[in-house]
Amino acid sequence: MACAGRACRLGGAAGEQPQPLGFTQAELQSVLRHGPWPAPWMRDVSNRVSGNVDALTFGELLFFDKGLSHKGTVACATCPLPDKNWSDGLKLGIALQEVDRNTPSLANVRYNRWFGWDGGNDSLWSQSVRPFLDARELAASDKHVAQRVRGGTNLLCRDRKAFNALPPMDDEALEQFKVPGLRNVARTAPYMRNGHLATLREVVRHYSEIDLSQLHLAHVYAGDVMAEAVPLDSMLRPLKLSEQEISDVVAFLESLSERKPGFMRKPVAPCK
Repeated sequence: MACAGRACRLGGAAGEQPQPLGFTQAELQSVLRHGPWPAPWMRDVSNRVSGNVDALTFGELLFFDKGLSHKGTVACATCPLPDKNWSDGLKLGIALQEVDRNTPSLANVRYNRWFGWDGGNDSLWSQSVRPFLDARELAASDKHVAQRVRGGTNLLCRDRKAFNALPPMDDEALEQFKVPGLRNVARTAPYMRNGHLATLREVVRHYSEIDLSQLHLAHVYAGDVMAEAVPLDSMLRPLKLSEQEISDVVAFLESLSERKPGFMRKPVAPCK
């Protein structure tokens, strides 16, 4: 695994034994605090059926069901495609209409703390409601979803096994954008919230040469940038990396991606 150029040159306390990749013992321990991977599974305490096998089966059926959309032509699985590492490879997601944001990968999504590009939901179950209600995605309603489930023998049976009632509907939004995960990042192009960067190298170069006057505005708004819109308190600063350092960072990011076969669906027996 390649090491980011500047990270390899980090110094430590006097007398510490150099470690592989140039890390000191203290730096190595700091890195290891973020492991091991994968993290142990923990149920979502806000979801009363978290980890329930019947709920998992019911959820998979709903995820691939086009009948849940207003026109019956798209499903939750229309954007996060299994053979695209649970993304879609497009600049902007497309369901009933094109949306204004890139489709983030669902791989390892259960390890996230916040969900959606704006971090507007704090659980998977609440985040999953938003595409149903968005007019550009499934354009459905709580009534439509309930009718779809109650009108299908298999879905109704699965619902009763998992919940005994339809789950509540909820929706909320925030203005900020959350930080996407890096696990399998090499398999989830294009990048950024609106998908305007096609490769990891472009992403690293973007942060290396970032223009604070365009932060949050570039690729979104047309026309001159207003001075009062420039974020003066941003934590971001241009990294000013060399070409070799950019290559090192890209190599590190690529090392975070798995090289295993994609998802294969298994037949689901009719519910009895």
